[in-house]
Amino acid sequence: MNQLKSRATAFILLLLGATFPVFAADDHPAPPDSDPAAVALIARDLAPHANVQSIGVTFLCEKRLLNLDTPLQSSGHWWVERERPNDDSIPDVTIRFSTESPYLSDLILIKHRAYSISQHEKKWTGSGQSSHPGLTAVMLDLSDLLAGHADHLHDLFTVSAAPAAPLPAPAGKSAPLATPADVFILTPVNKDLSAAVSSVAIALARPGQNATSSPPLIFAEITTAQGDITRYWFSHAQVDSPLPTDIFKPVERKAPPATSP
Repeated sequence: MNQLKSRATAFILLLLGATFPVFAADDHPAPPDSDPAAVALIARDLAPHANVQSIGVTFLCEKRLLNLDTPLQSSGHWWVERERPNDDSIPDVTIRFSTESPYLSDLILIKHRAYSISQHEKKWTGSGQSSHPGLTAVMLDLSDLLAGHADHLHDLFTVSAAPAAPLPAPAGKSAPLATPADVFILTPVNKDLSAAVSSVAIALARPGQNATSSPPLIFAEITTAQGDITRYWFSHAQVDSPLPTDIFKPVERKAPPATSP
C-alpha cells in the first residue's frame, strides 16, 4: 500500500511538474500529417455534445509501470467545466481530478494554476504554470474530449484512426460495456510534449449508440516516452447537472457522507 501511495504521489507531482501550453485559436486546420478522415470522424462523434458546459464522470485508472509486475489501480471522479468567455475565444477549462480509492488525493487545474492535496495533508499546495506543454496539456485535452470538444487537440497532436478492436479490460475486472466506439491514435507534434508522452489512444462513443450515462470519451491510454502506460475507463456521466459546492476551489475536504448499512 505504501508503494501504491508513493506511486500515486509521484504521478501527481509529475502532473504538477508538467505545464500548461499556450493554445492558438480554434480556427486553424489540423496538422498536415493528420488523417483528414480521422479528423472528420472525431468531429462527427463530438458534434452531439457541442453545447455541453460541464460534466462529471466516474473513472477507473490503471497504471502499468515497467518496473512493477502488478498494475496499480485507482478510481474516483473527474469533473470538467467550460467557462465561455464574453468574446469568441476558446473557453477556459477547469478540472478537478479526485481519486477516492484506494487512497484520497485531489488535483485542481484552474486558470493556469494547479492545486493538489493528498489524504495525509491538511493544506493544499498551489503552483503556477509556465507556457511549455507537458502532461498537464494531455489532461486538458482529455477533459475537453470528456465534455465533447476538441478545441486544443490539433495544436499538440497529429490524429490517425486505429484498427477496430475490443477495448482492453482492467486487470482482474470484467470487460467494459461494449459501447460502439471509434478509436484514434494521437501523436505529439510538440517536442516538449513528445519528450514526456509517446502517444495517446482515445475511444469516442459513436453518436446515437452510446448509453445516456456514457460520456463522449469512454477510454484513454497514455504511453509515456519511457514506456509506462496509464489507462482510463470513463462512465456514469452527469452532463450539465448542478456541480458539488466549491468543487473547483481548494477548500478543506469534507468527510464523505455516512452510508446506510
